[in-house]
Amino acid sequence: MDSKLDTPNSEALLDLYAAFVKLLGSYRRVDLKTGDINDVALPDCELTQHPPLLGAKKETVMHSGVLRKTFNSALPWVAMRRDNAHVALHPEGTAICIFHVLSVKLGCFPCCNLVRAPMIFLANVASDPSGVLKMSSMHEYAAKDPAEALKLLVEKCGWPEGTTFSKTEAFSVDS
Repeated sequence: MDSKLDTPNSEALLDLYAAFVKLLGSYRRVDLKTGDINDVALPDCELTQHPPLLGAKKETVMHSGVLRKTFNSALPWVAMRRDNAHVALHPEGTAICIFHVLSVKLGCFPCCNLVRAPMIFLANVASDPSGVLKMSSMHEYAAKDPAEALKLLVEKCGWPEGTTFSKTEAFSVDS
């Protein structure tokens, strides 16, 4: 493991994010009959998308339980790819951040790029009553590159100076 990722809960954080991505439909489909968002997120967990992400003028908030259904309805029509992934773990083991470039294309016309958005996905975590680490809140922010993402983490999200990203292929995936 990269020494930058050697923090408390590092393996659990990386596994949690991988399970989350799988629930949202790797391989262009969401199987709503298997898995449950509550396997990776606390019951009150919400995703907040912060402007100017995807051209938004105001914050958008979506309960984590709605995410899978939203992805399930979109994936037959679009292909999503996350490239240039970089991961950062909070030094206290309380959060994971992924910088990636999201590309959304029409499924039937892969040459038609609908969205290309460099961004970060930030998940804060907490233990559920049985001690299992789960996402407690999720945030998405626009960030043009990993350097801007690190600045945002420190200045807006309260991460400590010296936080760094590690490039990873593990989270560059198709949906």
